[in-house]
Amino acid sequence: MGDNINIISWNVRGLNCPNKRGDVKWVLCNFRCDIAILQETKMEEVNLFTAFSLWGRRFVDWVVLPSVVRSGGIVIIWDDQA
Repeated sequence: MGDNINIISWNVRGLNCPNKRGDVKWVLCNFRCDIAILQETKMEEVNLFTAFSLWGRRFVDWVVLPSVVRSGGIVIIWDDQA
């Protein structure tokens, strides 16, 4: 990362739908953000496959605050090589 850091914070209102994941991936790839904060994921678990498929880049790291009974949930994703 240089002097400027691009951060996207987005209330995605659920990531269980494949179409929504595709939309999120498109935005994250095209805007080349350094950090993505995705809110209201409504996911209890985000594993490596999910994080990588959303980030769309080779190196990824993430931290998750899981949803509780299909509400809430936050995932923060960033390039682990930065």
